[in-house]
Amino acid sequence: MSDPLLDLKFLPDWLKETSTPPRYANYQDAPDHGPRDRSSRGGPSRQGGGLRDSRGPRDGGGRRDAAGSGGPRSGQGGRRDDRSGGQGGPRRGPRQDSRGPSDRRPEQQRSAPSQPETLPAPVKIHFLPEPNAAANIAKQIRQSAKAYPLFGTARMFLEKPERHALRITSTDAAHLLHQLDHGPVGFDSSLLDRNAFRSLWTEYYKEEATEVEPPKGNYTSVALCRSTGHLLGPTNHHAYQVALRRLYEERFSRRMSFAEFQREEVEVVTSEQAVADWKAEVSKQTVYHTLKEDEPIQFKTLQEVEVHFRKTYLPKLLKSATTLECSGKHAREIPERALLAAAREAFDKELAYPGGLVHGLRAFFDEQGLQVFKHRKRVLYVSAIRPKRATATAGFAEGPATLLSIIGESPRISKRDLAVKILGAVDATEPETPEHAARKTQLASDLHYLVHTGHVIEFADGRLDLPLAPTPANGGKAQAAAEDDHAEDTTEDELGAEEAAPAAPHADEHTETHPEGHAELPEAVPAETHAEPAAETHNG
Repeated sequence: MSDPLLDLKFLPDWLKETSTPPRYANYQDAPDHGPRDRSSRGGPSRQGGGLRDSRGPRDGGGRRDAAGSGGPRSGQGGRRDDRSGGQGGPRRGPRQDSRGPSDRRPEQQRSAPSQPETLPAPVKIHFLPEPNAAANIAKQIRQSAKAYPLFGTARMFLEKPERHALRITSTDAAHLLHQLDHGPVGFDSSLLDRNAFRSLWTEYYKEEATEVEPPKGNYTSVALCRSTGHLLGPTNHHAYQVALRRLYEERFSRRMSFAEFQREEVEVVTSEQAVADWKAEVSKQTVYHTLKEDEPIQFKTLQEVEVHFRKTYLPKLLKSATTLECSGKHAREIPERALLAAAREAFDKELAYPGGLVHGLRAFFDEQGLQVFKHRKRVLYVSAIRPKRATATAGFAEGPATLLSIIGESPRISKRDLAVKILGAVDATEPETPEHAARKTQLASDLHYLVHTGHVIEFADGRLDLPLAPTPANGGKAQAAAEDDHAEDTTEDELGAEEAAPAAPHADEHTETHPEGHAELPEAVPAETHAEPAAETHNG
């Protein structure tokens, strides 16, 4: 047996034979060109070294035709007609497809790369009513004798971001939430730190312009920024480089390099007016003073102000915890996509069922002395008057007793229908008699008395109904069934009319008033469609 070292060929790497299989080894219709030795064609092999092979002259023996001979190519003039089917074997170059993108098969069309969907961050979000808006609502309800659906009132807090707040809790205690002052919340504190000075520096510093002596010297040209029109000054002035670098960092650092900025944006103009304008600008010097210090500190540049802000105020403004609260306005400015997606998903769920806001509003209204109670279909209402059903009409005068009887027979009756039943239909073309005017005044007085004592409930849409009877201690199930039967007497059209009516007073700080001085109630608010569990009491 011979020494295996003798079988090695002492040749360069790009000339050594490799064990790469033939190109058409597994292709059945591959043309049979016969064995080839690329190393004998006067050039390097395609497999070795990554270089191209020199194929020699095209008219002589460099390539074989379909029959395997080394003669000239088929066709006239030694040129092979690649367009003829099956003549001269398969073409080696990439196929030129003359069809347009719309004519290609679907599998040949490239679809645009879709962006990955942002998954919500692992947090729990609860919605809370904004205290000032809730206090304004409570004040308006207290001044009115009407009952408003609680869920419709809660949805009104979601209409504007300044009416609600978000309580965000991280589900992983190892990942804390960060917040700058009372602004947006995020997991990455660097995102908040990056924009802290830009958004808060006006609260801690004051900018002031002072007159100084203009620069001396004979200047014939100034540098000008083409995009902004900002005058940078003469190129031989000592402040030119500082102004150039400051403008680049503030306006162009994210779009281009400093060399490109100097080449594309900076232009030197020789104009006496431009030189005069630059001297007028630099003769006004801007200084900065602190606002929170007993003795104001003065700074000459905004960079010095930022250094002082990050050293003195920023550590006190940035807080970290597992649970943080932010306003609805700042929740829409969250810099992190995952956390912003979680806030949007929570908002959609809260808008469909505002359970969190209802829970917060109910506790707030209880503190303000308002009454939260249930009525037909177990719907929650809020009012300044506690409903109290009259057990009998014997203790009332004739007018109130008649009203209680008619309202009890016709639940959710409107004021107009009630007046027609008691006073009768009146022809609008005929003048009103003194007797009819007196009866109408007495009817309004009796109804006002019953509403303010709680014996009659006046809803936001103007309809009237009696309170539910108190639940007996030993007959709760029977009473609940009776209430459900009584609730079925209310038609769906009447219930829809109530739910489409104004749900609550306006939540803004300033309310519009009528000429009579009464607060104007808002238009229709989302319908009240959610019922509380039947285990709670019906009178709040």
